[in-house]
Amino acid sequence: MVCLILFCVPAWSSFIDGQTISSLVPKGYAILDTVTGDLNLDANIDAILILKIKSEKDTSTADRPLLILEGISKDKYKLAGRNDHIVFCTSCGGAMGDPYHGATIENGSFAIMHYGGSAWRWTQIIMFTYQAKTGKYILLSDAGDSFNSTEPNKIKVIKNQKKNWGKISFEDYSNDHD
Repeated sequence: MVCLILFCVPAWSSFIDGQTISSLVPKGYAILDTVTGDLNLDANIDAILILKIKSEKDTSTADRPLLILEGISKDKYKLAGRNDHIVFCTSCGGAMGDPYHGATIENGSFAIMHYGGSAWRWTQIIMFTYQAKTGKYILLSDAGDSFNSTEPNKIKVIKNQKKNWGKISFEDYSNDHD
């Protein structure tokens, strides 16, 4: 918590600019993953910060917040967005375990990758891209595939929320499928 003259705001609030990555981690959370690159195409290094609850167990269904941090100077960031519905929980991968498989940043876009299942395996890659015109991160795609491990060459391509591609903002994205 950071207390300003009249009110207190959480350390992850967008009111506070110029913070280090570690100072933007809310109390009770730990960093699961950090990926850096140029998200908003301004030549500053930005970051995707994926958090987990410190007490997370293999059976946890707790949200895993994803924070977009835009670089404003060397090792200083401002919070550009937060979404708690993109990175799957640690028990959401079924028999395959934790489904979080990594994140990437490239050319003003970022992707969050998941992999899970049992005999039936699945992947899901959720991508967002920066729109300079609006200054927002918009859903680029939400897709993956599914296959039976006994027939790995029979892959079914899955396109989730296709009607929302290019329309829904990062903050408004939810993993509810149409």
